[in-house]
Amino acid sequence: MNSVRLSIGTLLLLCFCSSTFAQTTGMSSRIVPPPKNRYLADSAWPIYHLNNYNQAATLLHGLRANDRLQVQSIQTDAGGPSCWTITGEVYRDGSIPLWGGTTTHVTKVLVKGERFELIDKQRIDYDFLNMHWNCMMVTGNRFLTVDPKNRLFLVYEDTQRGCPDSPIRRVGSFGIPKEMPGKIYNLSMSYDGHIIFITSEGWIGALDRNMNCVARLDLSQANDDLNGHNAFPIDQYGGVYLVTDKTMTKVKWSGKIFTIEWSVPYDFRGSKAQPWKGKGVEAVRVLTGQEGTGSGTTPTLIGTGGMDKLVVVIDGHTPNNMVAFWRHEIPSDWCGLLGHNRRVAAVTPLPYSTPKGKGFSAENSPCAWGYEVFSAQWNGIFPVVGPVKGCQKLRWDSSQRKLDVAWSRADININNVPTFSVPTGLVYGSGREGSEFFYYGLDWKTGETRVRVSMGRSNDVFDGGNQQTILPDRSIVFGSKAGIVRIRPIPK
Repeated sequence: MNSVRLSIGTLLLLCFCSSTFAQTTGMSSRIVPPPKNRYLADSAWPIYHLNNYNQAATLLHGLRANDRLQVQSIQTDAGGPSCWTITGEVYRDGSIPLWGGTTTHVTKVLVKGERFELIDKQRIDYDFLNMHWNCMMVTGNRFLTVDPKNRLFLVYEDTQRGCPDSPIRRVGSFGIPKEMPGKIYNLSMSYDGHIIFITSEGWIGALDRNMNCVARLDLSQANDDLNGHNAFPIDQYGGVYLVTDKTMTKVKWSGKIFTIEWSVPYDFRGSKAQPWKGKGVEAVRVLTGQEGTGSGTTPTLIGTGGMDKLVVVIDGHTPNNMVAFWRHEIPSDWCGLLGHNRRVAAVTPLPYSTPKGKGFSAENSPCAWGYEVFSAQWNGIFPVVGPVKGCQKLRWDSSQRKLDVAWSRADININNVPTFSVPTGLVYGSGREGSEFFYYGLDWKTGETRVRVSMGRSNDVFDGGNQQTILPDRSIVFGSKAGIVRIRPIPK
């Protein structure tokens, strides 16, 4: 069968089952990817952070050490970058559609061979502060995003379905109940096909496939803390994991109702935090790199193939800590950590994330595979000359029940949400050396640099903390200051 007719899910399964994969990575075959969500599009990257576990680790091959690489960029003129660049299902001719939402537009870009072209963009707002970033591709190859201020879900698709060069159109908009206060803040897809979303006022809701709100819950009944600025994972059992300034909370979705399964106090802001002065002031503090701004990273679920099931997140202390919580039942023989709730499994200082108060608290979420998690020092959304460097990989030891640093580097700057390719064994990201921007691939096992390609000196290729997307053709795309950048292997 022609490879372009195979579904992405089939391709990933073939990659996972191949002996080459096991030999290349040297990792245990017990490590398995999160369960596939059949209500998301059957594409390479249907939702930010790739999957419901928010691991950003793919079974597709990425860039390799011996590749000749080409740097391509598109200036979309669409209200800034597409922070979350997700993919639709591959067209019959092998073209790969990239969809994204900016502060003002929805965009569609097409990738095929050397072709990297903006096909269409639709203006959805004239307010640059109303950020239409959160999005996902759902079944039927439809793009779903949100209009926070107007409390709407917006649905887009190709005007001519199945046509690579088709312009796009809006096919629906759906509001949320007036009984739910606040702006639509973030969204994901449950394994039973409901759109789960939260609002800026601390409510969680569920929409069915007809976009009717079928359930809602005021989260303040678990705590009085509404401040948070992250996405959230959902597991196959209906567990929704939410981080705020004061707590980590697990909400259980039954398919009909929400209940709070556990809520654990933890001070994510730390001793350097300034008094709370409202969401606007807090946003400025985050963007200017002030200390004590709480957790900036999306919680990530780890432990798909082993016994220990954990959720990890980075706090806003100085230095930042990687904090792990037991997701399900706490092991009966777990004694707990001194000074913490018994559900806290680890609090591990990150050697290169706000070291000695320098740099910014982590806003670039980690990537994970098995029991290993990679994170890097963030330096903000604006290009910085002489950024604070550093990255590290942590590993959970099930026998010792400890989360330790496996390796770290003080000499490299990676400013974005990193991505791991399991078959190539490399974790990818971009950063700056002097006045020049580079794209890197680091060895997952050792941290050594395997890929290093100059992207030039223009701020148009600067990545302020966006997601990296690996495509079926092995190229990598990410949102830049001006639009979208692609790093492409040139066929030999």
